[in-house]
Amino acid sequence: MNPRKPTNASSTYATYAIKPFRNQDGQLIDLAAIIGGREIRMLGPAGAERELAMAEAFKSKLGADSLPVFLGSGMGCAISKILNETNLPVAIVEKESTILQHTGLAEKLAAFDGRLTFITPSNSENPQETLNRLTRWQSTHMNRPFAPLLHPFYLKLGEEIKDYYSFLNNALKASRNYNFWEKIRYPRFVENPPRILLITRQYFLIGEIIEACQALDVPFRLLQVGTEELAQE
Repeated sequence: MNPRKPTNASSTYATYAIKPFRNQDGQLIDLAAIIGGREIRMLGPAGAERELAMAEAFKSKLGADSLPVFLGSGMGCAISKILNETNLPVAIVEKESTILQHTGLAEKLAAFDGRLTFITPSNSENPQETLNRLTRWQSTHMNRPFAPLLHPFYLKLGEEIKDYYSFLNNALKASRNYNFWEKIRYPRFVENPPRILLITRQYFLIGEIIEACQALDVPFRLLQVGTEELAQE
C-alpha cells in the first residue's frame, strides 16, 4: 500500500493508503482507500461495469460540441469508453497521484495524446487555480461547453478532497448551464464595430486595452469605480 500524505506541514489534505486488488493473472481490477481503518473500494463487487455504466449515462448527455472533463480518473474504464466511442477532446483532473501510480493510466492512454489533456495539480493548488487551467484549455477548443463527470469515489477521501472536486464540478456545471460564450454570439453583441464598456479601478492596468481600442478605432466607454466616476466616449 502507498500512503497519500500532505506535501507540506500546513496542508490538511487527507492521509490515506491505497490498496490494489488483482485477479489471478495479476491484472489490476480495483483499488481501495484505507482511511481510519476503513476500506473504501473504488469499484466494489460490480467491477468495471460500475464505471462503464457511468460512462454510458454520461455519453447519452454529450453534445457534438461538448468538452468532457473527468474529475478523478478512477480506474480509467469510463474515460477509455468515451475516448473510444466519441471524437471529443477530453480533460482529466487527477489530484491523487497515488491513484495514477497504481493505474498507470497516463501511459495506457498515451495513444490519445492529441485529444487528451491530463491536469495533475499539486496538493497546494486550490480549485480556483485548476478551474483557471480548465478555462484556458476550453479557450483552445473554441470555448465549447464543459461536460463534467465527477467520480463518486473521490468524495469519500476526506473533506478537503471532497470540497476540491465538488467545487470544480459545480463551477463547470454552472459554466455549461449559463454558457456565456453562446450568449455573446447573440446578434445584439455582434455589431461591427462592437461597443465596449471598460470597468476599472485605481491601479488596475487597463491602458493596453484602451490603446488597442483606440488603434482599432473601436468606440468604448470607460467607467472608473472606487474613486471618482469617469466616463469617456
